Amino acid sequence: MSSIDVYQESDGRWRWEYRDGEVDLKSNRTYGDADSAVRAARTAYPDQFKDPTARSPRAARGLVHKLSLLMAVLLAVTVWRRRQGATN
Repeated sequence: MSSIDVYQESDGRWRWEYRDGEVDLKSNRTYGDADSAVRAARTAYPDQFKDPTARSPRAARGLVHKLSLLMAVLLAVTVWRRRQGATN
């Protein structure tokens, strides 16, 4: 069964991907928004096209989460060190 997925890459650009069993074909370019990627996919595969669900990448969300966690740890260490310096 074939499908077309539209997804957002980690840099914020959008891309479509055609899948049919063992074949995965990604668009040869990226798009500034999901609607543009959907229109391009519809043009490339008009007979096979079903409205895809646009999705954001998990990797990008994971990166944001990891950076947020790192910033929280750095802030906690900075506060702790300042308090240690004030008591000595």
